[in-house]
Amino acid sequence: REKAIAKFSIEAVRNQTESTSKNNVAENEFINKVIDIIENNYTNPQYSVENLAFDMSMHRSQLFRKLKAVSGKSAIEMINEIRLKHACELLRNSSLNISEIAYETGYNDPKYFSRIFKSIYGITPSEYKN
Repeated sequence: REKAIAKFSIEAVRNQTESTSKNNVAENEFINKVIDIIENNYTNPQYSVENLAFDMSMHRSQLFRKLKAVSGKSAIEMINEIRLKHACELLRNSSLNISEIAYETGYNDPKYFSRIFKSIYGITPSEYKN
């Protein structure tokens, strides 16, 4: 369980992308900016790749190419990963039910949230909470 908690932490996202980028300062700054922007907007269910691209002052396809090259992930994967990291924290540390956590982390549909959670982590949010 402790390994799973460490794996699902927010800092794991930063550390994973930083180690992938071979300590290139510009790439680290880019990733940190992306993460910071997503962190500030992850609760908004309307926040999309288009919004992230606008906030980064980039075209959507340019953002996709750069993110894929630097982190190996697409923009929607980054958004989902950060939302799910926050969901994991809420699952561990709050008494909210799964639906409430889904809404708190920017998902409009608890079923979609559960499906994405299971596809990423291999367990359901209920199993993770227990």
